[in-house]
Amino acid sequence: MGVLVAGYAGQRFLQSSTAATVATQEEAGIVEQSESHCSAKYKDCRTSKCCKDPGLQCFQKNEKWATCMSYCEGGLNPVDKDPVKWNCSALGPRTSGPIPAPDMWTQPASWVQKKCAATGKDCAKQGCCKDKGKQCYKKNDKWHGCKEECVPGPDPIDNNNDTWDCTVV
Repeated sequence: MGVLVAGYAGQRFLQSSTAATVATQEEAGIVEQSESHCSAKYKDCRTSKCCKDPGLQCFQKNEKWATCMSYCEGGLNPVDKDPVKWNCSALGPRTSGPIPAPDMWTQPASWVQKKCAATGKDCAKQGCCKDKGKQCYKKNDKWHGCKEECVPGPDPIDNNNDTWDCTVV
């Protein structure tokens, strides 16, 4: 029978647990990280493959960069200064703790307004959207659009009843 230990006291208990318990946590993908070993938010984590901050995961952009973030969607990242697609491979386990909400104060990079498509325009060629909070999704082979979220199938507020594939571009 397992015991769930939550909160600050639980965190301290887990840090002082035996190697067998730590191995069990690692198998579950939840690891208490050593702050001296792991990377800080927005720092390169290719070597450490872990994050200092609770709830973050190390995600790889390419062979030259990886950083600690709440989540990662493949493709162009509008807050990245370089308009290069991310592959978003997870490196190592997610740090235990609640996953932080996206930073709403983060500003889009300067290239976004120049390179990305506006809402209502086809975004297949650009692969990104200039409006904050929107992602380029595939509707079908003829149309890709900027939406906040996408559910496969027909969209009741769309101009026609064609179904959305909803693959992220």
